[in-house]
Amino acid sequence: MSSNPCKHAAALCYAIAATVDTDPFVLFALRGRGREEVFAQLRALRTAAQETAAPPAPAGIPAAAAYARWGEQAPELPELPEPAAHTTALPVAPPPGTGLAAADLERLMADATARAARLLAGDTADLHLTQHQDAVRIAASDPGPEWFHRLIQNSGTNPTAFARLTRAWRHGGPTGITVAEQTYAPDPTVMKATRTALDAALTEMTDSPTHLRTWRNRLTLTHHGIQLRLGPDTRWYPYLQDDDGEWWPVAPAESDPVTALTAAWSEKNGE
Repeated sequence: MSSNPCKHAAALCYAIAATVDTDPFVLFALRGRGREEVFAQLRALRTAAQETAAPPAPAGIPAAAAYARWGEQAPELPELPEPAAHTTALPVAPPPGTGLAAADLERLMADATARAARLLAGDTADLHLTQHQDAVRIAASDPGPEWFHRLIQNSGTNPTAFARLTRAWRHGGPTGITVAEQTYAPDPTVMKATRTALDAALTEMTDSPTHLRTWRNRLTLTHHGIQLRLGPDTRWYPYLQDDDGEWWPVAPAESDPVTALTAAWSEKNGE
């Protein structure tokens, strides 16, 4: 069940409040001004006011004009600080009866801080995740068994499927989930060339007969329980089949299908 505000928004508000309490100059940093720059401008304004009797400058410009000016020519922002874990405790405990725990909010504060750092660095890969995908993302960060089980329950996902998607995220992020859940019809020439390369590699890897089956974006080594899936990022994602016939991601994606096959082969044979 969703709430207003959601837990992520509440955690972010707590994080911002705690950070501003610790260092009010964070407010200026959000507008692209460092501490020393603010002091320098204040000193310059004070000196100018003392040296001239000219009328004071206008108080400012309308917000719409300020945003338009930003869009036309964004100011140069200061260098980003090195990402660090958010360790600030909540300034106050969550109100009773809200269902929010301080430890949970602090974990979400740390998560929001890490995501903000990635966004500032230009990484927008997880900006438009669905609620289901975001639950998988959080689970992939090893939040502990209690959180893991609650994420499964709240997302309404089958536990085995959720665990498989969590592993897919660890190996490939949002694209890894897409590869785990969806198929598509790639360029047939790509699949044909890949199959030729894999057949050649398999002749050197084993003396036993091998059979590669092609279906949509998947190449399956049927008698060995190995499968390679071509992702929308043109990388190959290696999978292994368990005793129940389920396919699990086993290694990070590779641009070279032979390298992806070797990774799955090694995992399969414990090498």
